[in-house]
Amino acid sequence: MLTQEVEALVSPPRKRTIDPALVQATPVSRKYSGLIQTQTLDPDDFKKKRAGMCQEMSGYWVGPCEVDDFFELTMPLDLKEGEVEELPNIDRKFFAGKKPGNEDEVYDEVASFFMKTPEESHFKGLKMMNSSRHADPDSKAGSKVKPDVGIHKTDDASVTVANPTRLGSALSPAELKNWFLELFNDLAKKLGVSFEIDTDEARDARGQLATYAVEYCARQHRTHLFLVYIYFPHARFIRFDRCGALVSTKFDLSQDCTPLIRFYSRFSKMSDAQRGYDTTVTLASDEETKLAQERLKEWKPKHERPVFKMDVYDDKVEEHAEDNDKAQTKAEVGVNDTNISTETIQSADENIKKTPKPRKFLVWGSLADPESPLGRATRGYPALEVTDGLEKAKDAPIMFLKEQWRSKAIERGEIAILRELNKHEIKHVPTFVCGGDLPGQVTQTDVFANEIGRTGGKPIDQRAHVRFVVQEVGRPLECFSSSKEMFQAVHDAFQGHKQAFEVCGILHRDVSGGNILILPKGGGLLNDWDMAVKIEEAKLGPRAHERTGTWAFMSIDLLSGKKCLHKVSDDMESFFWVVLY
Repeated sequence: MLTQEVEALVSPPRKRTIDPALVQATPVSRKYSGLIQTQTLDPDDFKKKRAGMCQEMSGYWVGPCEVDDFFELTMPLDLKEGEVEELPNIDRKFFAGKKPGNEDEVYDEVASFFMKTPEESHFKGLKMMNSSRHADPDSKAGSKVKPDVGIHKTDDASVTVANPTRLGSALSPAELKNWFLELFNDLAKKLGVSFEIDTDEARDARGQLATYAVEYCARQHRTHLFLVYIYFPHARFIRFDRCGALVSTKFDLSQDCTPLIRFYSRFSKMSDAQRGYDTTVTLASDEETKLAQERLKEWKPKHERPVFKMDVYDDKVEEHAEDNDKAQTKAEVGVNDTNISTETIQSADENIKKTPKPRKFLVWGSLADPESPLGRATRGYPALEVTDGLEKAKDAPIMFLKEQWRSKAIERGEIAILRELNKHEIKHVPTFVCGGDLPGQVTQTDVFANEIGRTGGKPIDQRAHVRFVVQEVGRPLECFSSSKEMFQAVHDAFQGHKQAFEVCGILHRDVSGGNILILPKGGGLLNDWDMAVKIEEAKLGPRAHERTGTWAFMSIDLLSGKKCLHKVSDDMESFFWVVLY
């Protein structure tokens, strides 16, 4: 039956009928992050980049969240009965009467608030750096942002007065403005209007904040990011993750700066995981770094990047996945999820303890960094396994490690798809080695939205952080050495697509130039099956609220903006555009 369906759709007639058993797609929307390299904007045109980031974040700013609720949701304290929160001895009227004339003067005031002396902070273990005039020298072209403030650990030797901007190690940014530039309407719910203020200045500033989130999360391994926005004399707190950003109500620093004191006081006491760091990723040792740089030198990053060691959890016991998602307790990430009972949290913690020991892989810079604060945030790395020690790793094969934030609205993820393809011995597709969801790493903005009774905005899908490894390491199709090699790779990818559809009833749905790889010994491979779907599941309708893809290779029907089913003929057309491109 499937074979007949393929034959009928490869050369579709002019008047097409839509088979309801085929795959329904959510309407597409043009995204900055969905552009291919030749379509990207001028690297130095930050204004257009900010506009793109503002567009992508539109509808995903969640608020207003009362300041006290923001602390309770994202930075809760575990105080015993009768205990009172201790705060640094800073005058709550510190900013009263101050009228900074420019952003440098705002920084001077905030630095005076933050630091007791040039060497000692009011907030133990933290120091503040003025990064407004210096871009990170290790940032790539088009990503040389200069946040006004970077918060670092006191012992961070990489950051100095001469080199104050280090996005790879900064804990949190702050944006400072010496004038009242409001980005959000705290009365939106009461007035029935948008939470996001729709002026050129507000859109540009929101895009600026989103761009900071992109660069921080691209240079670091994070689950979330805290940011402080000061537009004198007011301020807001913002928490980003891969499904949105929680925004606090504004507060007046000149009247009472206690919220700012409380924010940095709690931040100083949080663990790395609570601050938003992915603790399944650690810096490699000197010996590990030396081995990785030797074995992975073919993929040496263009910009200075450290070697990391990543944990990969083999999610063979899939029934634990849901419990692991619930294990993101406030003890780990500083979130007070009132939807989870004490019994559930204890059960989830027990499941984490039962999680098998992870396999260890060394990586040296991703092949591409995410260009959006939202979504899957896919990163891929040639990787070297060191689970059994460095001696065995010297002769171990190089494999490919992929990580992303998958939508939990999609029940059958890429790992399940690859396992099924491999089970049926489908050719020209990746060979799955190991992997699964990372314990406890799920987004929380959707939970926060429910907690504060958010109305309006776009639907938010919760995402889980997944990491897995496949055998094959290919090179991009655009790196072909001859037309024969290019056509052979496309042919093989097409055959893999055809077999997957005919044998397994799986449709890829994201055929593009970037998803077809050339293998070292010749031939091609169809990669990135994270948007794939089983035909029988299509009858349930769209699985997630967002449909992404690479515009240059999508079919005309899908680009029309109409709600339509994603058909096998759309993928066939994408192969055509790949060859034409």
